[in-house]
Amino acid sequence: MSEAAYEVHGKHYTSQKAIGLYPTSGTARDWFYGEQATSVNEGYRAAGYTVELRDTGYYGFLLPPDQIIPTGEEMVAGALFFAEFCLQNPIIHKNNITDL
Repeated sequence: MSEAAYEVHGKHYTSQKAIGLYPTSGTARDWFYGEQATSVNEGYRAAGYTVELRDTGYYGFLLPPDQIIPTGEEMVAGALFFAEFCLQNPIIHKNNITDL
């Protein structure tokens, strides 16, 4: 995903687990990485990820208007890459059911 985003405008995105960015509690990623995540899904884990804005520490979560559309274009490229990857690499259920 980060390479697909980089190819749009040359901005670097770092790939890392969302849980390692900063501490939070009561969020969806708590569930994604918790014990019930595998017990209710027959051993499969949900994909939990977070996409941060392209800022490198100056603007934080308030990007200037001239960076909003380019950031969206980068996110679309990353999301399309991820969707294509999922289509080409489906998780096969033990009963060969791919659409639940």
